[in-house]
Formats: sequence, C-alpha cells, structure tokens
Amino acid sequence: MSAMYGGAPGGQRWGNRTQYDRLATNADQMEWQAVLNGAAHVMAGTMDNEMAEEADQGLGDGVRTEDLLEGKSRVLELAQGTTTEIILERIRQLGDAYPFRHVENSLHYQATADQLPMYELLLGISQAPSLTVGEFTALPRLFEQLSKLAGMAFLGPTAAGFHTGWPRPETHTRFKSVIDQLRTDSGKFFSEWEWRPGSDLPADPIPALIKDGGMDIVAWRPWADQRGAHLYLLGQCACGGDWLNKTTELDMKRLSDWFHPPRVEPLRSFFTPHYAVQGLLREHSRTAGLMFDRVRIVHMLREPHIRQSVAGLEAEIRAALAIAKLPPPPTKSAKAGRAPRKMAAKPTAAARRPSVRQGSKPLNPPG
Repeated sequence: MSAMYGGAPGGQRWGNRTQYDRLATNADQMEWQAVLNGAAHVMAGTMDNEMAEEADQGLGDGVRTEDLLEGKSRVLELAQGTTTEIILERIRQLGDAYPFRHVENSLHYQATADQLPMYELLLGISQAPSLTVGEFTALPRLFEQLSKLAGMAFLGPTAAGFHTGWPRPETHTRFKSVIDQLRTDSGKFFSEWEWRPGSDLPADPIPALIKDGGMDIVAWRPWADQRGAHLYLLGQCACGGDWLNKTTELDMKRLSDWFHPPRVEPLRSFFTPHYAVQGLLREHSRTAGLMFDRVRIVHMLREPHIRQSVAGLEAEIRAALAIAKLPPPPTKSAKAGRAPRKMAAKPTAAARRPSVRQGSKPLNPPG
C-alpha cells in the first residue's frame, strides 16, 4: 500500500487529496490509452513526469546526480503504485460495469457488443482535446442529457426531468421560456416556478444577461396524489478540466430573483464526467450538494427504470465516443497556414540558475 493511502478513512489521507486527484487524472489517461490502443501499461505517464520534475526542483541545485536519479525513481515508483491502487479502487466500485481488465502492470480494454460504452464515453469527454470547437461541442450537450437521466434515475421510477442548460433549442432561447415550460411540465402547482423577476430586472431577459443561471438540468419526483410540493433536484454540469472550480455556480437564492422557487427546498447536485477522489468528494459535497461523478453516473444509468431512456440515445452515445477519439482541432495559426509556435519547455533545476550571458531577456517579462 502506498504512502498516500496510509491510515486514512476510505484509504486516502486528507492532506494528499490534491496530489491524489492528479494521480487519478494519470489513471484516466492510462484508461483512455487502453480505449484507443486496446491496452496500456500501468507506467508513470505525463503526470508522473511532472511529479518527478517537482521532486527535482525540491532537491535544489548542487545535488549529486545519483541522488537526483534516486529521488526521481522514488517518485515514479510511488506514482505507479498509487495509479494501480486507483485502478483497483474503480474495479471495486464498478464491478462488471468497469470495461477494463487489470493484469499485472497492464490494463486491457474489453468492449462488449451488448453493453453501451457509457464509462468509455464519460472518460472520453473528460479526455477530449476540446469541448468548444466543431464536432466536440456535441460532447457537453450529450452529457447534460445523460445527467438529466441520471438525476431521474436517482429519484426513482416515477421521476421526470427537463433540460435547462445553455445552449437550448430555438424554441427556448430565453430563460423565461425555459422556466415557463418547466412550470407547465411539472404541473403548475401553487406558485412553483412562476416567473416573477425582481423590480429592477427585465421581464424577459436576453441570453447575454442570463442563459441558465448555472442550472443545467431539473429532475423531480411527483406525488401520486398530484397535490404538488414535489421533490426537485437541480443539477449543474461541468465537463472541462476546471470542473473543481464550478461547484458553487448553482445558487438557488440568486435564481429566485427571477422566479418563485419550489415549496420544498430542492436538492442541489453537481454532475461531472471526471472521477472525484474521496477527499475531494467529501470536500465539494458541502458546496456542490449531491456529487455525481463518472462512477456514480454509470451506476445511475444502469438502473432498470431508466435503461430504456438510455437505450434511446445509443446512436448519440456511440457517435459521441467516436468524436472524443478525434485528434485535437487545428489551431488558428495552423488554419492560417503557419506552423504553431512552440511553447518553451519548463526549465529544470539547473536551467533556472542565472544566465552568464549579458543583456538576455527573461522568458516571461513582468506585465
């Protein structure tokens, strides 16, 4: 067992949660390589190289070569061991829903024709080279639809749902139109979802003023007696690498400036195709509400009462996975016929010593 796991509830030390998240990202990269190539070795990858470089920096200048190599070796050994533990953790959490087989130091992808590639798709969205350009824009849009179904699955067989995130169909480009439709679909009980903007706010705001208010999906569990006061789940979705910075954007108090909130306080929730390590899951559940990460979404979409709805998206799911496998979109300079400018490599400990040349300019002059 690696040092990061020693003695902590759930196997992870609280103080190491950020490091562990980086190693979880390394495990994601390894899984994605297995999807693309059929198999991948549990060897330290790009994230491990960063850790080794940080170890190099921490040793400082003037260290012996053999000590430097030994320090790097220890970091890589820790990273490889911890990455393996992360993989084994996911196997325990997902069981037969995990589409990989771990054999010694290798991870083998085993797709099955009778099972939708749900884990692979969510993994692919988290690894996609873009979410905002060309065909890649289909990935976050499909993820919001899947998140809506996951929220409905969580609330039970009688649950309903509505997509409120931006962008939306032309019939609902305005936020008022979305809330009006949500009020109709949920039964128009009492004053729930009744459009009542504050006196200082426009009656029908344009998207430039408010698109979705951080509320991407709404799911609810209605009462069988149809007397209202349903239980609602409001969800925010975040697919990008900055997902940890998005957990507080859904603010019901701010949304209530535009409409009358439900009678029963809604459940706040957060959906991401990334994997939330235990420490971060515990930390962000306080600010984001119910956390639906990759593992939990896969579980929810396998619930018997939602499978038919998920199966109805099979064509979109398989098409989106193919999009996630595409190479990065060309840069602006490449489109213009120019070779992209190379980024300067991160200097090593030795390279950070002052230059002996006179008049040389720093790589990053102060702004």
